[in-house]
Amino acid sequence: MAEEMTRYRNLKGIPRWITVVFPGLALVLAVHYMFRIAIADILLHDIAYYYLLIGLTMPLIFLLIPMSKKSKQDTVPWYDIVAFLVGLGISIFLFAHGDDILDGIFSRVPPAHVYPLLVIFFILIIEAARRQAGIFFAVFCFFFSIYPLFAKYMPGLLFGTGFTVGETLCYHMMGSEGVLGIPMRVVGGIIIGYMFFAGALMAAGGGPFFSNVAISLMGNVRGGPAKVAVVASSLFGSISGSTVANVAADGGITIPLMMRTGYPGHYSAAVEAAASTGGVLMPPVMGATAFVVAEFLGISYATVCIAAAVPAVLYYLALFVQLDCRAARLGLKGLPRESLPSLKPVLKEGYIYVVAMVVLAYFLFVLNLETLGPFYATLALLILPMIRKSTRLRPQDFVVFLENSGRLLAEVIAPLLGIGLIIDSLIITGVIGNFSIEILEIAGGNPYVLLLLGFIAAFILGMGITITAIYILLALILAPTLVKFGFDPLAVHLFVMYAGMISFITPPVCPACFAAAPFAGESPMRVGVQAMRLGVGIYLVPFCFVINPGLILHGSLGQILFAIGTVTLGLTILAQGFEGHIYFVGEIGLWAKILLIVGGVLLTMPWAKESLIGLFISTGTITACLIRKKRFLEFQKR
Repeated sequence: MAEEMTRYRNLKGIPRWITVVFPGLALVLAVHYMFRIAIADILLHDIAYYYLLIGLTMPLIFLLIPMSKKSKQDTVPWYDIVAFLVGLGISIFLFAHGDDILDGIFSRVPPAHVYPLLVIFFILIIEAARRQAGIFFAVFCFFFSIYPLFAKYMPGLLFGTGFTVGETLCYHMMGSEGVLGIPMRVVGGIIIGYMFFAGALMAAGGGPFFSNVAISLMGNVRGGPAKVAVVASSLFGSISGSTVANVAADGGITIPLMMRTGYPGHYSAAVEAAASTGGVLMPPVMGATAFVVAEFLGISYATVCIAAAVPAVLYYLALFVQLDCRAARLGLKGLPRESLPSLKPVLKEGYIYVVAMVVLAYFLFVLNLETLGPFYATLALLILPMIRKSTRLRPQDFVVFLENSGRLLAEVIAPLLGIGLIIDSLIITGVIGNFSIEILEIAGGNPYVLLLLGFIAAFILGMGITITAIYILLALILAPTLVKFGFDPLAVHLFVMYAGMISFITPPVCPACFAAAPFAGESPMRVGVQAMRLGVGIYLVPFCFVINPGLILHGSLGQILFAIGTVTLGLTILAQGFEGHIYFVGEIGLWAKILLIVGGVLLTMPWAKESLIGLFISTGTITACLIRKKRFLEFQKR
């Protein structure tokens, strides 16, 4: 199993059943809150719901993930049990005082005995974030969480209003932002249903189904196994929302399959890593981040999906062309048709997943019930298999469903609570209000420098964090600055999302590559370097659509056609340059590779002059290669 997945303990006994029962209680809680179903004539208000949801999910991290890699993987030490119980206890304490916190007096001046509990809760949140997202992220969260204590002493951009330790704790733990802020509201109000849907999909065998669909569609074409990985990962990744979980679910099938047909190990692992990363960018679900984008902008979910469709397809286009060119260079062929599953039986056998996706699409696009739709789709995934004996779920399948869902929720909530602390500090100190002005001055009024700085910042901040967490942070810090510069708001938010994803395939962190490398027995860094080449679209496409919104279907018909046409052509040529193979020409030399890469990059630029230069360089290079090939063939005939 991949390194990223083996960091979880193999729980047994009571700890394991806790990770089953608690997600089950969280599901009941979410249904009660989302559907407004009274329990004993009681309907929880938002604050009580959020605290209880935190208590049922965040402390699970201490049972699931050891303190360090050197810790025992099969037993839960006493200190992790204490951390779990204390985290649960403080959450219940705050839940019990939800009405007092809602009134405001308790949260401003709580009794003296409350402060030590808030300090402990703060430490547990930082430690949970460290275990899930790493030490860099935890230090980042800790620094900005205590920022109000010394903000008044900071210069320039970092200057802000100062607060005491007690005031900071109260704002963080009981204020309208902090742990109760936008991140938690997004999880509790939008994402939670999709986490249960993803958990049900994995428990019901959704991963193999998507792989079989992809194999039946693409398995017999040139380089088919690699294209199978791309299709399967794009389907599954869009729903799961976790790049690493996607690699773990599909990598064990796709990577060995690619290697058996002739692809090098590092290349096979890089294909899976790049394909899984793109899955989170692919509509319709986009790992639930699309709903967060819609919430931020106050637009419909369908609008976000439509806008995100073309960039996601272009990302996969560049990946597909590279795979095809590599297969042509290596002389690889597809798998024999007779050895592949037929599409019709696969769909017939997997009707459960087809119906569930139809149910989800119906609630999303017809009824516009984005928050309730995944619960109905989850219900379909759990009930429909019971109709036929061959697909009937066993009790252990329901256990796996709850385990998967709990793990996904804990993975999402742990870093999001840390993000909430950062956002709260920036808001109460006033730094977030000054950030836009200061960053504009740093960029010197140059919008392209601003975009580049923002992209680099997003890469650094996004190292190993879930896409939803990094998106929320950057949507509050970076996006307003870019919008003030006159960029299209939706393009800006999609740009931020893409920028936050690049760390998943970019060394040194590249968690998708670390997850894929063990399946191929390769170095994660070598896989990461190759994944960067295969995922070139994620580095170029966001700059294209934020500068020219025609790529997200905003603008006149001429602008839209120009943007899509030039970027499509540019990425196709760029991909051929990276692989050193031109269609109808064959393998090319270094000089032609360099010229094609330069021409492809220029073609993707959103300006007519640069695109024409790129077209001239590309066509000139391809023509020269064709002439050279023709002369070589004529020479051979002599």
